[in-house]
Amino acid sequence: MKISRGKIDRPQKAVIYGQEGIGKTTLASKFPDPVFTDVEGGTCHLDVARTPTPQSWDDLHHFARSLASDPQGFKTWVIDTLDWAEKLCIRHVCVTGGQQSLADFGYGRGHVMLEEYMLDWLSRLDECIAAGLHVVLVAHAHHPKVDLPEQAGSFDRWELKTHRKTAGVVKEWADLVLFAYYEIDTFTIEDGAKKTRKAEKTIERKLRTVAGPAWEAKNRHGLADNLPLTWDSIKKCFPAHEASPVDYTSKSGAPLLGMEKTKKADTVVVKLLALAKESDVQESEILALLSEKFKSQYTALSDVPQEQIDYAIRRWKSGLQWITKYREEKQNEPS
Repeated sequence: MKISRGKIDRPQKAVIYGQEGIGKTTLASKFPDPVFTDVEGGTCHLDVARTPTPQSWDDLHHFARSLASDPQGFKTWVIDTLDWAEKLCIRHVCVTGGQQSLADFGYGRGHVMLEEYMLDWLSRLDECIAAGLHVVLVAHAHHPKVDLPEQAGSFDRWELKTHRKTAGVVKEWADLVLFAYYEIDTFTIEDGAKKTRKAEKTIERKLRTVAGPAWEAKNRHGLADNLPLTWDSIKKCFPAHEASPVDYTSKSGAPLLGMEKTKKADTVVVKLLALAKESDVQESEILALLSEKFKSQYTALSDVPQEQIDYAIRRWKSGLQWITKYREEKQNEPS
């Protein structure tokens, strides 16, 4: 085993979140040679490059693969916004599972599936990182009440406006989580014995880079805790990198996953069939498993969406348990 030492210079994974209209998208437009995937339509006022507007969760996977295989001269991919991208994921989970909402799955299973799909997508974003692209997720913020255990009272805490499981995996994945907020000057009005503290005016738009009691934030670059909301404040963290496209080709050189959409992702199908061969599992049994899991009817693996095949690979051990029970039920069926 070869051991290496030292810092690794690679593109960065960043999250910029905050109140609507504060300038998150404008800040993201200052990154090196950005291309935007505008999920919610918030870049109309900016002169920026854009991918087509995604209409489905599969589109976001397709864009990631496309940019990783050919960055086309771009140095940064901006997804605007994460919470609207999550809506596409939730819709995909529900349609795939034949449910109206995540709650309909029961026992928290819908939220677990959401987390798994988000983790899978983040691995696609890592392929863009490997290709030389910074990846920036812009997100809205909300401030739910937080109750301290064994203490009276509560306070507002600014968080990503997503489901908790999505927020959790995204924060772990990111190198920087930057909270954009308004710094407010206040003054005290005295009215006899009564004193009332009121907001006076907005002084400056700022960025929090380190977590505090009332906000989520982090960075791995030793940034000051509180910075002006400007590109100059953070640009040292995001130097441009040379493109290093990810090769999605087979040994013969034929493209497997290129710029065109396809349901058949040969690489993952081959990997799943290899697992099946090792475990003495038939393709028909895999199809029965996927049909039951995703409430669909498949007659060939080429008909199965790539995300579902990825899921079967990740959960192969539990899939084998289901197949074992499936075999027992088939054997016990009256002839």
